Amino acid sequence: MKQVVFSRGSAARTVDAPVPAPKRGTILVRTHFSAVSVGTERAAGVGGTNIIRKALEKPQQIKQVVSMALREGVTVAAQRVSAALGAWMPSGYSNAGVVVDDDGLTVVDTLMVRSQWEPFAEAVHALDRPVRRIVLTHAHVDHVGGTKAFPHAAVYATPVTSALLDQDMPIDAYKAFMPAFADEFDELAEIGTRPASHLVDGAVRERRSRGAVQRVGRGDATVRRLAVPE
Repeated sequence: MKQVVFSRGSAARTVDAPVPAPKRGTILVRTHFSAVSVGTERAAGVGGTNIIRKALEKPQQIKQVVSMALREGVTVAAQRVSAALGAWMPSGYSNAGVVVDDDGLTVVDTLMVRSQWEPFAEAVHALDRPVRRIVLTHAHVDHVGGTKAFPHAAVYATPVTSALLDQDMPIDAYKAFMPAFADEFDELAEIGTRPASHLVDGAVRERRSRGAVQRVGRGDATVRRLAVPE
């Protein structure tokens, strides 16, 4: 499969990567489309945040470097830090995929504008199974813009994401940041996005018993269904 990678101070590039294998307690998401999220890439280190500021944001890693220097010497620690900063790191933050389950499909994020979410939705519908759920990982426009392509699916989101979806979209800011999609942002403003129908607080798994679905929380996790006008 293809994967977008980046290195600090270098342009992103696409490389061949092995297909991941699901581990115990995890799921494997079938990815149909992956769009590079420009803002996230810049924040992640492609010509982005000052290295000192990035270090201060991660005190635990500073402690690890100090421990390594005391244990193996300053030179070794410096060489390893330099190698890590220059290494190519995986990206693909703005990702849209689908989980195939017994009762239908769960869509994970929906991309941004029509030129992105429409072919994604066509690929999902081509599986010829009902789309039961949309899971929104967060409220950035490149993850939520295509929710209306799946009008009959329940929309799962955190309370924070739900609150942001209820606000007006900052279309002018989107246009300023991504002018190539200006016309499509105008269309998105007219179409809008779907509100969350289910609030998710924490990690939740489902248990099925005799055809009924019970939502079982792990820790203090809860799912609350909202009364949403469609």
